[in-house]
Amino acid sequence: MIQIIALLYASENGLEGLRAFESTIIPILREHGGHLISASTNNARTPDDPDEIHVTDSFHEY
Repeated sequence: MIQIIALLYASENGLEGLRAFESTIIPILREHGGHLISASTNNARTPDDPDEIHVTDSFHEY
């Protein structure tokens, strides 16, 4: 199993753009055996902090 922690920063499209990205990427992740384990938002973030933190996993045999 592989776990990935992704720090996501909203682009100039803001959180709406981030939601559009997620709605495209999550089905692709599932197609490849991956899962979104957790999506966290930091409401007290500074300008340098990510807008969201995602934890994903994938079961892949090598």
